[in-house]
Amino acid sequence: MVRSLVIKIILIYSLLGTTATSWGFTLGKETGQEELPVYVSSDEMVANQKEGKIVFSGNVVTKRGDMILNSDKLDILNHEKGKSVIIASGHVKMNQGNRAAEAEIAEFYEAEQKVILKGNPVIQEEGRIIKGSEMTFYINDDKSLVKGDKQNRVNVTLYPKKSQKE
Repeated sequence: MVRSLVIKIILIYSLLGTTATSWGFTLGKETGQEELPVYVSSDEMVANQKEGKIVFSGNVVTKRGDMILNSDKLDILNHEKGKSVIIASGHVKMNQGNRAAEAEIAEFYEAEQKVILKGNPVIQEEGRIIKGSEMTFYINDDKSLVKGDKQNRVNVTLYPKKSQKE
């Protein structure tokens, strides 16, 4: 389900905040998967504790369990009251098993428990393809909003499930 992909995406980031003292992203704690390590590989990392920011740049690959996120850049911003915002930008691709998502930008907001995919986002999972100009997922409310525009209308493709005999 698309919601499960979004939750897995968020789970990747739930541990990224622990790379420096006082950086925390609390999403995913109730799943029991918070102990899985997160691996980030990039050409460069710049951390500025005073500004509350970590930036990974250049061929960023983030792995957690069987989830992989690729992007050109990954910004982790620690805002007031310890609420983090994480922004993956540039050729964003997320994969886990038979689920995949692509966009130019993926924004993760801890306080609102919200994920926004921008820049021609496409999600594919179990016979479904969803496209639009922007997708917003409200994790706590179990709802999503897909917007279109003049160039990119909302498009959904549903394939029938194969029968058990096949």
